[in-house]
Amino acid sequence: MSFIAETAHTCPVKVSAPELNALVSLLQGAMSSERATRKASEEHLVSCRYSKGHPVALFQVLNAGQVDMSVRQMAAITLKNLCSTAWDPTETGSLRLHEEDKTTVRGALLGALLQLPPNLRSQLTEVAKSVIYSDYPDKVIKARVCGCTKTKSDAYNLTVARAAANDRERPVKWRLGAQRAALQALRLVARKYEFHTEDDKVPLYSTMAATFPTVLALFKALLELASADVAIAEMLKLICKIFWSASFLELPPMFRDPRSPETVVWLQCFLLAVSKPVPDGGAPQSRDIDARNSWPWWKTKKWALHVAGRLFSRYGDPKTSPLSRKEFAQSFMTEWSPRFLEAHMSLLAPLRRPIGSVARVDPAAWLPPRCMNLCMQFLQRCLHKKVTYAIMRPHMQSLLLELAFPELCFDAHDANLWAEDPLEYVRKGYDIIEDLYSPRVAAIGFIVEACSVRKKDSVNTVLQFMASALQGCAEAMVGADQVARDAAYCVKDGAMLLVGALSDLLRSKQHRHHLQPLLQRFVLPEFESPQGHLRAKATYVAGKFAEPKLLGDELFNGLLERIVGLLGDAELPVRVDAVVALRPFVEEAQLDALRPILPQLLNNFFKLIHEVENEDLVFTLETLVEQFGKEIAPFAFGLTNNLCQALWRYMGQEGSEEEGADLDDSGSLAAVACLRAIATILESLSSLPHLYPQLEPVLVPLLRKLLTAEGQDVFEEALEITSYLTYFAPTLSPALWSLWSPIAKSLTEWAIDYMDNALVPMDNFISRGTDFFLAPGSPYIAQTFAIAKHVLVDVKMPDEDATAAAKLLECVLLNCSGRVDDWVAHFVGLVLVRLEEARSWLFQDHLVCVVAAALYYNPVLALGVLQHHDGGMGHVSLLARLLTMIFECDDKMRPRHFKTEFKKKLIVVALSQMVALPVRVLSAELVAAEAKLLQGIVKLLQDLRKQIAERESHEERDEVDRRDEESEIDEDLDGEEGDDDDKDSYLENLSSAARSYQWEVPRITDGVDADSDDGAWLGSGDDDFQTPLDAVDAFAAFKNALVALEHAEGARFATLASSLPAEIRASLNELMQYAETREVPWDGECRL
Repeated sequence: MSFIAETAHTCPVKVSAPELNALVSLLQGAMSSERATRKASEEHLVSCRYSKGHPVALFQVLNAGQVDMSVRQMAAITLKNLCSTAWDPTETGSLRLHEEDKTTVRGALLGALLQLPPNLRSQLTEVAKSVIYSDYPDKVIKARVCGCTKTKSDAYNLTVARAAANDRERPVKWRLGAQRAALQALRLVARKYEFHTEDDKVPLYSTMAATFPTVLALFKALLELASADVAIAEMLKLICKIFWSASFLELPPMFRDPRSPETVVWLQCFLLAVSKPVPDGGAPQSRDIDARNSWPWWKTKKWALHVAGRLFSRYGDPKTSPLSRKEFAQSFMTEWSPRFLEAHMSLLAPLRRPIGSVARVDPAAWLPPRCMNLCMQFLQRCLHKKVTYAIMRPHMQSLLLELAFPELCFDAHDANLWAEDPLEYVRKGYDIIEDLYSPRVAAIGFIVEACSVRKKDSVNTVLQFMASALQGCAEAMVGADQVARDAAYCVKDGAMLLVGALSDLLRSKQHRHHLQPLLQRFVLPEFESPQGHLRAKATYVAGKFAEPKLLGDELFNGLLERIVGLLGDAELPVRVDAVVALRPFVEEAQLDALRPILPQLLNNFFKLIHEVENEDLVFTLETLVEQFGKEIAPFAFGLTNNLCQALWRYMGQEGSEEEGADLDDSGSLAAVACLRAIATILESLSSLPHLYPQLEPVLVPLLRKLLTAEGQDVFEEALEITSYLTYFAPTLSPALWSLWSPIAKSLTEWAIDYMDNALVPMDNFISRGTDFFLAPGSPYIAQTFAIAKHVLVDVKMPDEDATAAAKLLECVLLNCSGRVDDWVAHFVGLVLVRLEEARSWLFQDHLVCVVAAALYYNPVLALGVLQHHDGGMGHVSLLARLLTMIFECDDKMRPRHFKTEFKKKLIVVALSQMVALPVRVLSAELVAAEAKLLQGIVKLLQDLRKQIAERESHEERDEVDRRDEESEIDEDLDGEEGDDDDKDSYLENLSSAARSYQWEVPRITDGVDADSDDGAWLGSGDDDFQTPLDAVDAFAAFKNALVALEHAEGARFATLASSLPAEIRASLNELMQYAETREVPWDGECRL
């Protein structure tokens, strides 16, 4: 193919024609249907992506009008991906593009944006985004238009494009293109600073000062045009988005003076953008909602409403505004908010429906759902302000009943979605992101808020209408007119939705007496309705009032029975709503009523979970497991197996560990819910540890996947499940040990922020599988050191985030007594390096405790390591620091360091080990400091004794409170003491039923051998972890050390005792007597 690029206006530096021809051939090959050709072309493109001239060649190809559009699109996408990773590679870690190529591309961007078609312009806009985010304001885009090449960094050279836009010698279409290109660049500049502080926005404010006067003039001129040209709408939308980004977190200073002519004109323009009707010509006439929503004029309207809502909610309230924009807020509230409210109400007026009807007053009236959502949100905010509510008050009945309520009703779009795509109907109904944009949810919010803050004008109006609507629908639904019946079904759906939305109001003392008759008369019959959406709405309403005290036992049980009956409904949305509504009933119901149907509930649940990705379904299962506790044991494998299968499905891999499995956005929330449910199952089985090995074959393969980068969204939940398995399992099988390496690899590569979460299972591995951890040739201890080094030295995480690494080293030293001598020097050296930089008192404590653990592990070895640091005086400097920390107090004279019982005990037993050492292994400096050392130990033991007494007193008070509560229980319960045999019999029957039960998903087999945070073992505090030190009594350890010293070196002991002040000797004798009361064997006498 012969190819010569014609890019005179877009790319001043050209690549040779042969090179361009070769690139075009490669791009064509990358789209080939032949796998070998496509793979070879892709590999060649990857190999040359950083070559000098390659970005420029891609740029020329995408600008070449004579090249096939698919090739140009491929070039645009390739350039976009390249620039996103290599233009500023500091974050991505890729190679950098050549500076000459970057200069060439940067200089041609605006010119290309000016003339490219929309499909290519969108890709090139992403290139411009990479350039601006990286280079602005240090470097600028050079716009070679009108033969002008000068630049101004403070205005990002937009003045050049602005001049081109006003060049009357050019065609109108060309000038519009230049204006659009300039606006796109300015939008990117503003967007870059959306989340920056005001101090960082100086370059943006400089650009705004240079460009916004022209942008405002353009804004005003475009709004005054009567044309329906979508290019005008696109530019209006860009201007709205520029203002949105420029004022994202803070109102720019140039707008804070409400009397400024520029500010007034900007507000007038936005008011006009909200109130001006969209042009009649050119609007899509099809019934395709997506096509109508995407029409640029409606997009412009949406962004104008966005800006109006932002101005009112964030910058228009004097009560919440800082002094710097108090004047603007006051002016906006009194002068502008009424005008914007009237504009919104005028926009909504044609959408009104007569009370109780589903037909609009103006059948041709239409507003995009997102615009309707924004309008309703604006009205909701206006309820709170006197100046705006004064305008709304005469129209409240119309706003509530003719505008908001019809949005609650089941409509034709709902019916089509229900019939044609019930999965999508369910997804939209439970998607919290959809709720943010839903006009129905916004209308509910408006009605509920009105009944809350404007009760006098709203509550009676809404409740009377709701009652009359329910009554009227009940009468119409039994009539002969099919049209009237269909309309009644829709209105009844909306009325029932309103009942559920106003559940808090209907529960109040003033209205609760109406609740039972309402539910019995209008809700119970709908469980048998021929309309699926009414059956679903009945379950929703029942779930909102699932309280026996509120409903009475008869009505409560009747609703529960009907919800259970709908678990097998023919309509998918009904089944989903029934399972979700079941959750509050399970929380409140007597378990005796649910036990006989537990297998049926679980069966229906798992049939559904394999049809729908929905986290609310799993929440119901989690509630079932929590309520039944260990009674769920016979079903544990089936529950876990089904949940794991669901997780594999969310990752697109049915029970597979193949590469490429990953969680998509739609499955992430459901995946988190499934993992939470699995954790709840494991917790319920904590008293039945023999069942844990049965679950390993289905859990371990899944965890091996989720503990890698492919499970980033659920890494924390996967670690929690690993913690349960490694703590409660009778033994740590090789299958469980296969989870260590993925955790260690993730921590050193990307998951360092999860170090606290990972500490729990790693501690379990080390403490419960010490032999396997230290087996010859195993990598585990080396990986442990690598993780700690990564946190403490390589990455240098902040003090508050790095404590888990110190705990990990401490765990090894305390659990591997006498077996890790070769690693003590590495551990201590690492800690001493970080200790010099530690600023947090708590973090200093953790680091010093690692050294204390080393002294406890082997005091002679640890002292030898310390002596090699700090010029041979490391042991002295550390001891001096330790003594300072022991006696240091805060402003209230409370100890500043070693606040937990565990830390005090560890320091005491470590120093006691030193006290008992022969004098020949101690340096002269340590011998000289022995008296101060003893005083430090005494101080710690006194504080520890006081802390233990306070804890025991607190526990005793808690026990008294518990007994008092138990004494208040009705004495009639004493007659139930003989029920244990019945319970055991029930469990046996349940187990038998489970063994014969056919679960919906077959058992996973992949060759793996099957050999809440309330639990103390899951806590993050020192005292929450179990260590061999738990069996050591600090007082006895210190006493025994002194006794050993007295027996071995009496003269040294006598000298030490005589050097102590009298009050310290008295304290020592008191501590010796206290040690005796703790029932620790006395190894002899020790008199001081």
